[in-house]
Amino acid sequence: MDIRTALFWNHIFGSPVWALLMMIGLSAIIVGIVLRKHKKVRNVLLISGFLSVVLFVLSCVGSIYTYVEISRYRPEDEYETTKPIESKIIDHVYLGYPDEEINYCTVRYTNNTDEEINFGGRYKLEIEIDGRWFDVEPEDAPVTDPMWVETDVFILQPGETSEIEFNLTPYADLEPARYRFVISDDGHFCCYSEFELTESGDYLWAE
Repeated sequence: MDIRTALFWNHIFGSPVWALLMMIGLSAIIVGIVLRKHKKVRNVLLISGFLSVVLFVLSCVGSIYTYVEISRYRPEDEYETTKPIESKIIDHVYLGYPDEEINYCTVRYTNNTDEEINFGGRYKLEIEIDGRWFDVEPEDAPVTDPMWVETDVFILQPGETSEIEFNLTPYADLEPARYRFVISDDGHFCCYSEFELTESGDYLWAE
């Protein structure tokens, strides 16, 4: 289940309407038990009451299931940029061939300190939905760490600049939205580079 579908159904299953339906159902069951003389009305109330309770239970199961699915895409162990590295997207390249697709963004990193900085090791792509960031799962993702893609470790000397190409090919059919690359080392440092994919398929980023 993709993140947008999970968020949609979680919103549906989490609606207070289901709790109201359960209260009405329980009331119908109680009234149905009391009305012993009116057999037809009693049966209708009991059946409708039990159905309401069953629907409420199913909504709870659905809410829990979609919450677990959302948790798969919620970024974990992310840290603000603690190392003074300036990151800037400078280019996007897409080349489509019959048997191969080349799709990547180039990000320029600059070390603005007087010390050597090591970073990298893995990166991932995130999408912004309703003001919150969620992981984008690549195709053929590994089971152990499905959201991260391994990359080289980079060393920047003081004042040095390095350009890194982030492969977008594993992320097939990206929808128009705001995205960001997250590059990390051993989980104690993250650096973010944002861009926007428009309806027309253009990639936009801050100059």
